[in-house]
Amino acid sequence: MALVDDRSLWLADPGPVPLLPTTVADLLAEAVGRAADREALVMSAYDAPELTVRWTYRELAERVDCLARALVALGVQPRDRVALWAPNVPEWVVTEFAAARVGAVLVPANPTYRADEIRHVLELSGAVACLFLPDFERLDLWSELREIRDALPRLRHLVSLGGPVEDVSGLADVLRQGDSVDLGELDRRTRATSADDLAQIQFTSGTTGRPKGAALTHHNVVNNARQSAWLWNVEPGDRWCNPLPLFHTAGCAMLTLGAVAAAATHLPLVRFDADKVLDTIERERCTIVSTVPTILTALVDRQRLHGADLGSLRLVGTSGAPTPHQLGQACLREWGAPLRVLYGSTELSPTVAGTSPYDHGDLGWTTVGRPLPWTAVRVVDPETDEVVAVNSSGELQVSGYQVMRGYHEDSAATAAATTSDGWFRTGDLATLDAEGRLRIIGRLKDVLIRGGENLYPAEIEEAIRGYDGILEVAVVGVPDPFFGEEACAVVTVKNGCPFNPEALRLWLRERVTHQKVPRYVYVVDSLPQTGSGKVKKFLLREEMTRRYAAE
Repeated sequence: MALVDDRSLWLADPGPVPLLPTTVADLLAEAVGRAADREALVMSAYDAPELTVRWTYRELAERVDCLARALVALGVQPRDRVALWAPNVPEWVVTEFAAARVGAVLVPANPTYRADEIRHVLELSGAVACLFLPDFERLDLWSELREIRDALPRLRHLVSLGGPVEDVSGLADVLRQGDSVDLGELDRRTRATSADDLAQIQFTSGTTGRPKGAALTHHNVVNNARQSAWLWNVEPGDRWCNPLPLFHTAGCAMLTLGAVAAAATHLPLVRFDADKVLDTIERERCTIVSTVPTILTALVDRQRLHGADLGSLRLVGTSGAPTPHQLGQACLREWGAPLRVLYGSTELSPTVAGTSPYDHGDLGWTTVGRPLPWTAVRVVDPETDEVVAVNSSGELQVSGYQVMRGYHEDSAATAAATTSDGWFRTGDLATLDAEGRLRIIGRLKDVLIRGGENLYPAEIEEAIRGYDGILEVAVVGVPDPFFGEEACAVVTVKNGCPFNPEALRLWLRERVTHQKVPRYVYVVDSLPQTGSGKVKKFLLREEMTRRYAAE
């Protein structure tokens, strides 16, 4: 496919992989039919033997059916929302497919959410059930959930993925309830589920200060996973190492569904630990590993110290943030594997473009590649929405099968994210060259990326405003050599109020996820403002960058 009239407009190319009306449950059934005895899911928890599994596709499907019958026994109906609040555990993958098997909508939730954050997700999604891991390492999810469950009348069922807690049943007890449900009921529900039905509501923070729920259909996530796997030539013999969190679309859509689409072996880690990732790659002879630049930096550093044998790798993938040039060179020189990049967003299921194994040299990581098949992109003037000339910068907009249905119960946010002719506004500044390669050069949205995690200043600012003595606050990103960016809160305080930046940070840790706690807190007399009263964040960003660049 070529550019249209030498403008930054790339129309959808059908490509070799057709779009199919396949559901998430259908995808697993197809893999079982192709490779029932091949390893589907391998998890090595190291210090948690109960979370260590090695399941074939047949064994995974059997566990999915057991949980699906239990969901029916609980009274979960088609199109009901089923929340999943847990770190990477084997039951995460089982629940994803079980919800699809009964026609329910999965609502993944970040396991580092605090009480107010998980309450918002459960309330807005209308979840009738929540499967959760009560505690894991330093996470105490049960105490957070117990605090807010009485305020959620639609939340009828809680299921502990560990043992029972107080008046909440453990998973084993719930599974026994499903013994009376006939397998034919599951088949009936699966057949009644359409590819156009919702598969997931994925929460992604927004500039309004509250997470928004991106409504993704089976058609969105299944076809995007198939296209992403095709781009990287994922085959049945591949062993795909995944240290990314499953609650992200990259973890549960692109990787989980992509591996199943190819009948390959998926190897998620319970949590990220560089040594354990390297050990998994070496011991399990993984052929692909997916990362974000922060994770990849840690892996490169640890491999240099310990000399793990990574000779089985044929491809290293990364996404979520700009990729330092030296990482691509290190992968080729020290690991013998090319680094390849994907670009996308939660609202786009998530992949829009990527570099392939056939992109030679540094093209594999200095661009984000060409759009996937069936995907149209354009770069426009942010003020006029007019398509700009090739190699000119502007906002990247996307049209294609992977665009979300909209933000759940938020028509205003949906309209703001969509142009009048139906293109999704990514908020990213990009260029498109004559060969169709995209380069991401900045962001229009007020967002910073810390270690591959999108952090929205408006959400952090809203939390800080609740601290006693705060008058005004603005959060900006400060460059960081490891995380890419760190959050910096610039605040003004009320006259006479004592203020301690570290006390604010400790207070925030009790209310938001740790990634959202600003590394830097700086007190000023006043914030620079425009004539209309808007904070000039670009001036703050420049000043804070100069101030903290040496730290």
